[in-house]
Amino acid sequence: KNSWRLITEQVSHHPPVSAFHAESNDWSSFGHACVNSKFWGRSLEIYPNGVTTLIFHKSKDEFSWNKVTTVINNVLIGTKWIDHYGETVSYTHLRAHET
Repeated sequence: KNSWRLITEQVSHHPPVSAFHAESNDWSSFGHACVNSKFWGRSLEIYPNGVTTLIFHKSKDEFSWNKVTTVINNVLIGTKWIDHYGETVSYTHLRAHET
């Protein structure tokens, strides 16, 4: 059976911080995000701070990455479009595999 479950919670309101944990038989993922934003009149810029981690149970491979800045353009009037910018840094966590 291919099923999964997800738990999320807002762990702080000032500043707003959310955390999550998701898992299935094959993988698990967890992370947190603290989001700052700036409204520029015609656009909304979202600055997420936090790390997401993904673990594959069978291989024990583990990966983590950060999030980039997102801009939502023409929030009030016009055709809306989304742009992402910034640097995503991803990490592979090396583990000694059991034999």
